[in-house]
Amino acid sequence: MLLTVGSAMAATGPNVIVIMADDIGAECLESYGSTIYTTPNLDRMAEEGVRFENAYSTPLCTPTRVMIMSGLYPNRTGYLALMGKGEGCRMPAEIRTFGHDLRDAGYKTAIAGKWQLGKHEIDQNTLVIFTGDNGTHGSITSKLPGLDVKGGKGSMSEAGTRVPFIAWWPGRIAPAVRDEFICLVDVLPTISSLAGIKLDREVDGMNLSHNLLGTKGEDRERVLIAYKGGQYFVREKRFRLNVSAKGKQTETLYDIPVSSDAERYSEAVCASPEHESTRQRLRGVLDAFMSIGREYGENPEPDQKRKPKEKKTKKGPK
Repeated sequence: MLLTVGSAMAATGPNVIVIMADDIGAECLESYGSTIYTTPNLDRMAEEGVRFENAYSTPLCTPTRVMIMSGLYPNRTGYLALMGKGEGCRMPAEIRTFGHDLRDAGYKTAIAGKWQLGKHEIDQNTLVIFTGDNGTHGSITSKLPGLDVKGGKGSMSEAGTRVPFIAWWPGRIAPAVRDEFICLVDVLPTISSLAGIKLDREVDGMNLSHNLLGTKGEDRERVLIAYKGGQYFVREKRFRLNVSAKGKQTETLYDIPVSSDAERYSEAVCASPEHESTRQRLRGVLDAFMSIGREYGENPEPDQKRKPKEKKTKKGPK
């Protein structure tokens, strides 16, 4: 569990709390249709705030966490897989995060792995966002009405990348369920806008604050995800095109409308020639996305074996 807190210094800015749960797909919340899990507090947040039906992350924790904090796609930061644990394995200092932006705007910021909110008056001008870093672990099968959903963590599938996203801000966010897309790359520009912060740089994410507030604005038309091993996908409301660029390049078009859980989780391959124009159009979108290369620092490959530390020997007496 990752908790990021921004406490507003100015009277006009909201307190901001971002809660990211580990390995939890959207199918694990009762408010998303789960028939075997009870999540009363999150369900209350969803009833009193805005719940997004179509929220997406990457399939794994490191690329998602870097993406949500930076507002940049994984192929741009270079963090496409698990971060190594060796010395120096950390985000480059030149990658700015929403923590930097909030701090520079006068916020007091904090981050923690475990949290207790009972001693805080979080309902006073406070925006709380709850989401997940990737899909549920593959060893877990969740149940929706008439449907079993096997966890998809680590896979470029619906179950691997669809996560819950709930935003709660009493008095500012009216209860609603949104069908518009949101990707976790959008969190930084969105909370920056809500906090009245003007970004001094370009990011990949979109400002979707209007989707939270119920006002007019530009919606996200599609979701783009990059992952390790040269894997990419573009997802629209009906179709998803997956491309694997490692070795012999392959591509697969899926017909998985978001209109029902049975369809969205079916991973139904679309082989009909009548949708060839859709495949070509999505491939054009994906080609532009795949052309984005790493722009920040050096990212050690996590799968490489770290060199063993040299054993130090004590010098003998002279």
